[in-house]
Amino acid sequence: MKKLPVVIILFLLIGLISCTTNHDPVNSPASADTSKEDSIHITAPQEINKIENLLPQLPLLKFPLLLDVEELKSKKIIPLTFDKNLEWFAQSSEFPEETKIAAVGKFYLDLKVIAVVFLVTSPGESERPDDQQLILAIVNTETGAVNSRTVATANAEDYGRTIMKTPEEGKSFMQFESEDITITFREFGIVDEKFIPDKSEIKTFAGNQKGADAAELAIKKWMK
Repeated sequence: MKKLPVVIILFLLIGLISCTTNHDPVNSPASADTSKEDSIHITAPQEINKIENLLPQLPLLKFPLLLDVEELKSKKIIPLTFDKNLEWFAQSSEFPEETKIAAVGKFYLDLKVIAVVFLVTSPGESERPDDQQLILAIVNTETGAVNSRTVATANAEDYGRTIMKTPEEGKSFMQFESEDITITFREFGIVDEKFIPDKSEIKTFAGNQKGADAAELAIKKWMK
C-alpha cells in the first residue's frame, strides 16, 4: 500500500512533461498573444531553418513601431544559421561570410503575408565597429516570395531608423556624416507584398554643432 502514493506522483510527473513538450502552432493575427513577448526563448540556430519553426517563436510587434538598431538589439533575439537562412532575404542581398543574423519580431499584413524584422551584424574594418542593420523582410508564407529592405542602420559612418505608423506604411531617415551631414528622408508603403516609395527628400547640414542641432530638429519633425 505504501507504493500507491509513489505511483500517483509518477503519473503526475509524466502528465506534466507531456504538456510542456507540445509545439505551439504558427501564430495568426487573431490568436497572437503579445503578453508572451518577455517569455520568448532563444532556440539553437540549427533548429529554426524553416518558417514553420521560426514564426511561432517571434514576438508580435506593436504599432506605432520604431525600428531602431539600439532599441531592438536589446530585446530577446533568435540567432539563425547564416548559410541556411538567406532565403529570408531578397536574392539581391549580399553579406560577408562572417555575418551574424538574428530574428527580432514579426507583424502581419494579412493571413498569409508576414513581415519579419532581422538584426544583421557584419564585420567592420579594423578602425571601426561592426556594421549593424535591421532588415524588414516581407514573406508570403504560401508562395515563399520574399521582398526585403534595410530599415535601420548603426555603424561608424551612417545612422538611420524607421517608424511604421501602420503595417502598411512608414517613414524613415538615413544620416551619413563626412565633412557635412547628409540626411535622406523617405516615406514608403507596402503594397502587393512590395515596398513602394512615396516621397523622398535629401537635406545637407554643416558638419559642426549648429548643423548637428539643425539636423536633429529636422529628424524629429520628419518622424512625427
